[in-house]
Parts: sequence; structure tokens; C-alpha cells
Amino acid sequence: MEFRPRGDRAEKADVTFFLTMLFVALVFWRPQEWLVPALYGWPILDVVTVVASIACLMELHTGTLRTPSGTPVVWLLGGLWLSSVMSHVANTYWDGMMMTIPEAFKYCYFTLLLFLVLDRPRRLRIMSW
Repeated sequence: MEFRPRGDRAEKADVTFFLTMLFVALVFWRPQEWLVPALYGWPILDVVTVVASIACLMELHTGTLRTPSGTPVVWLLGGLWLSSVMSHVANTYWDGMMMTIPEAFKYCYFTLLLFLVLDRPRRLRIMSW
């Protein structure tokens, strides 16, 4: 089962991959905290995520990225988000449920973005470097 884009569009789907790599670099390197202190507090990661999401939607629409069919990853990530939110309901910890909604969504959403973007061995090698 191969998830490669069609034809000559295979190399044009690098915008989302670049932005995802930029997000990972910003998360681990954190230049806004030590390199450029003037950027501290700016929503740089949020902006990169929104632009990467828009690029991902555009690439999914044009066919340069494809969602892998026959894999339960999307349903599993949705179930993970729902179960992490609902785990607080059993203890009637409503504030915890409200705090968990955005945090768990961030993790599940970024995992889905990585799953869509890392569809070729070359990209996996670059990401693991």
C-alpha cells in the first residue's frame, strides 16, 4: 500500500512538510526564549500551525497529499481526544475537562498532520535527522 502523490505533483507538496519541520524545529529549539528575547510571548507556533494547516488543506484538495485509506489512525486519534476529555467526567472534574480539550486537541491534531505529511521514506529520513 503506497501513499505517493500522483505524477509530477509529487515534489510540489513540500510546503506543508517544510512548515511542519519548521514547527518541530521551533518546538525543540525555542529561539524565542533564548536567541531573540523580543519574540517571547509571540504566537509563532500558532501562526506556523495555521499556515501549515491551510497548506495541508490546499494540498489535500489538489491531490498532492492524500489521506491513506484503510488505516484507522484518524479514528484512533479522535478516540484518544474524546477519551482524554471524558476521563475527567467520571471524577466530575469539570475544570480539568475544560483544560484538557485544547491541550489534547493540539497533540492529536499535530499527530494527524505528521501522519499526513510523512508519507514518503525521504521525508521520514529528513524528519529523523
